[in-house]
Amino acid sequence: MMESEMRGLRERLWIKTDIGGCARYERDYFHQVERERIEQVPGNPWVICTLWHAQHAIARAMTIGGAAGGAAVHGMGGGAGV
Repeated sequence: MMESEMRGLRERLWIKTDIGGCARYERDYFHQVERERIEQVPGNPWVICTLWHAQHAIARAMTIGGAAGGAAVHGMGGGAGV
C-alpha cells in the first residue's frame, strides 16, 4: 500500500521539466510561474517534498538490499517516518 501511494504521489506531483522536483500538492498556486502546462508542472518544486521522495527511495533501496541494509536506514534518525 505504501509503495502504491508513493508511486501515485510521484506521478501526480513530480515536475516533468528539466528542473524536476516535487510540488507540495496538485495545483499549488503559491508563487506559480507556469499556468498553462498544469499536467507537467502541478506546482512549484519544494525542496522538502523532493527530499521526502529521496528519503523514501533510499529506504526502499536499503530494505530491498536485505534486512541489514533496512536496519541501517531505520537507524539513521530521519525523523520523517523512515
